[in-house]
Amino acid sequence: MRLGTAVFALCASLHSVGAVAESPWGGKIAVGAIAASGNSETSTFNFEFGLSYDKEVWHNALKASAMQARSETEDDAGNIEKRTTSERYVVGMRSALDFTENDYLFLQLDFEKDLFGGVRERTAQTLGYGRRVINGESHKLDLELGAGARQTLAQEDGARRESEVVGRAGLIYAWQISETSRFAQTLTTEYGDTNTYTESLSELKLSVIGGVFANLAFTVKHNSNVPADTEQTDTISSVSLSYEY
Repeated sequence: MRLGTAVFALCASLHSVGAVAESPWGGKIAVGAIAASGNSETSTFNFEFGLSYDKEVWHNALKASAMQARSETEDDAGNIEKRTTSERYVVGMRSALDFTENDYLFLQLDFEKDLFGGVRERTAQTLGYGRRVINGESHKLDLELGAGARQTLAQEDGARRESEVVGRAGLIYAWQISETSRFAQTLTTEYGDTNTYTESLSELKLSVIGGVFANLAFTVKHNSNVPADTEQTDTISSVSLSYEY
C-alpha cells in the first residue's frame, strides 16, 4: 500500500513539473481543399506546415505551404483532358526580438513560386521595426515598417531575374472571439521601383477538439506590374483541418 502511494506521488510530482516547464516549441500541420479564382479557377488540395520557438524576448517561426490544382475538361469528342491549372509553393522564416513590452525588431525571409500567378518567383529579405499598438486580452494589433531587397522572376519565357531595394509595411491583427474561436488578419505590402506586391490573409479558426482546429481562410495577392495576358489579382479561398501543438 505504501509502495503504491509512493509511486502515485512520484507520478503526480513528475506531471506537475512537466506542466510547469512548458516547451518553447510549437507546431502546426494542416490539410484541406481550396477554391482558387483569378488566373486559374478550380478546386484542389493544400498542405501547410509551421514550426515556432518562443522564449523570453526571442520569437522565431518557420512556415511552408504548397498547393496544386488539377482540372478535367471534356471536348466535343468526349475526350477528357487532365491538366494542372494552379501550383504554388511558399516558404517563410521570421525572427523577432522584443526590446520593450510593445516594441520589437524583426527579420523576415520569404520565398514564393507561383507557376500561374502574376509573378513566377519572388524572394525577399527585409529587416524592420514593429510596434504593438493594441495589446488587450481579446484584441492585439501590430504595425510594422521595414526595408530590404527583393528578387523577382516574371512569367514570360526568357525573363530575367530582377533585383531591387524595397520598402515593407505590415499589419498583424488577432481577435480572440471566444475560448473556441479566433480571427486573424495580416496585410503586407512590398513596394519597389518595378512592382508593388500586396498580400492580405483573413483566417477564422474554430476549435474542434484538443489541438484540432477547423480553418477558413481567404487570401488576396496583387502585383502592380504583370504581363499583358495575366491578371494583377489572385484570390485563394481555403477550408482545412489543422493540428497544433
